[in-house]
Amino acid sequence: MCSQIPDHAVSQGFVDEHCFMPAHPLCRFLPTFAADRSRGTDGKTCNKFYKKHPVLTPGILTLFCAHTECIGFSLMTDQRGPTLHFIYNRFKTAPKMIVYDNACNLHRYVLRRAPQFFSSTLFRIDRLHIRNHDGCSSGYDLRQYPASMLVSPGVTLGQLNTQVAEQVNALLENVRTQVCFTSTRKFDH
Repeated sequence: MCSQIPDHAVSQGFVDEHCFMPAHPLCRFLPTFAADRSRGTDGKTCNKFYKKHPVLTPGILTLFCAHTECIGFSLMTDQRGPTLHFIYNRFKTAPKMIVYDNACNLHRYVLRRAPQFFSSTLFRIDRLHIRNHDGCSSGYDLRQYPASMLVSPGVTLGQLNTQVAEQVNALLENVRTQVCFTSTRKFDH
């Protein structure tokens, strides 16, 4: 069982209030890291293109298990992708593998903040989005690994649906406009 979140963590804004993960209650809070104060100056090598809009929210990040079940979602507050809090605040141990369209930058991000927590996690870019990356190591390319590799009990890499988030996003297209124009304050209520 996770330890209880201290009251001062909530009052100081450490707790992610834009996250819904009913089976994974908060078990810790993420401190402020020195890397957060020097953002953008670490010599990153990936040149992934980020679209930005001056008014619209960046979107919703959904998290799925290897069996394509939705674990939860978080309202993104930054166009560059999720911060560490989405997994770090909700899981006692890090997942064995994270397949994500921006896994190269997420990997670098977590290694600067919680390297011990993610020390055994593999980071891979999904099959669709790898083409959007220029300068990434081929080690992030999911296609470089054997299809027989077991990623979860009963699921091999060849069976893994790396597009489940995109498929769900297509189903949510009907509410896209409302979500994009909803501020984080309104979204939470």
